[in-house]
Amino acid sequence: MKIKKATIDDAEVLGKLCLEIQGIHVKLAPHIFREPTHQDLVDTFRERIAAPDYTAFLVFDGDIPIGYIVLHVLQKPENVFTYKRTILEIDHIHIVEKYRRRGNCKKLFAKALEVARSSGIEDIQLGVWARNDRAVAAFKALGFKRQFSIMSLENTENLESTN
Repeated sequence: MKIKKATIDDAEVLGKLCLEIQGIHVKLAPHIFREPTHQDLVDTFRERIAAPDYTAFLVFDGDIPIGYIVLHVLQKPENVFTYKRTILEIDHIHIVEKYRRRGNCKKLFAKALEVARSSGIEDIQLGVWARNDRAVAAFKALGFKRQFSIMSLENTENLESTN
């Protein structure tokens, strides 16, 4: 297995890999997630890779791309409620199904940690859907802990008026 930093030339491959994970997201929450075209994804990855606050890495089995991670540096300014923070957000991560449970995700997370350390960033975060049990378990195994939850009310039809 080898890992390389993605360039704009890798946008096609990233788009193809992303189609698989986006399909999983659509199945989990079709009222939220869209089914973009491959070209939509390619264009998005080109934009993100070109942006100074994004970095992406691809993992390969020989010459076959089998997964990726997209990292985003978020600058959170100080305000009346919180201190200024710089966060390395794992914006996307995906390993092709047949290559999971072989340490590939762990290798990509090691790259994220390397980026964070070299940038002096102490906080790495990611978002995961509570219903995505496999991803939650994988991230917990890598040392991630739940810091907060976002709760959603998906159906407001049965709410009683408070007036």
